[in-house]
Amino acid sequence: RRSERGLGSAELSAQVAAQARAALTEADRRRYRRLPMDVAVRIAERATSRESAELFLAKVRNVSENGAFVHAEHPLPIGTFVALEFNLEDKGARVNALGVVRWISRAPDEPGMGVQFVEVSTPDRRDLRDYVDERAAAEMARVLTQTPAHRTILRLLAMHWGESLSADQIARTTGTGRLLLLRTLADFERHGLVEVAGDAVTCVRPTSPRVLEVLSRVASGGRSEGGG
Repeated sequence: RRSERGLGSAELSAQVAAQARAALTEADRRRYRRLPMDVAVRIAERATSRESAELFLAKVRNVSENGAFVHAEHPLPIGTFVALEFNLEDKGARVNALGVVRWISRAPDEPGMGVQFVEVSTPDRRDLRDYVDERAAAEMARVLTQTPAHRTILRLLAMHWGESLSADQIARTTGTGRLLLLRTLADFERHGLVEVAGDAVTCVRPTSPRVLEVLSRVASGGRSEGGG
């Protein structure tokens, strides 16, 4: 009889895909990691990328290095150029960006517009990147240490960044049962830390130095900043 920890390659691919790939599709489409926030934003509507026009206030609901979702009762038309000015929470940094409205939402509970940044100064983009990386690292550390299985698998991955392990090897080394391993790997795949192909599980080294630093620290038994 097959062991509970024995993993068929077809089962692994299908089950992990069912649990994680839908989220990855959305993440890939949006390209940059988006984080929730709730800060006031000053918006100057522009007829072109250089011509100033009407100024009004709104709220930024989420932000990435590449853009933001702005809550607005009356969103501007797609293609409208806007100049945005807002603060990054807890950093004391103010960001000024030129953007263009790429999509709008008329949902009753969250009307607004998705703005793609097309011009941001190098210092402001660096502040945005640091802001996103710091909060993404903290959220990943929280999710990927939520259970003993998560913590054990994270420690193993941290010793094998860039390498490929078999699912059976991970199960044996961590003492994790088949179903629990599948559920846990789905969390790691959703955060881009593993790629599953058949029975092979590739440990993907984080590209963000901040994320790598935080995950390496918690993998070795430390805490993320602000973590419990």
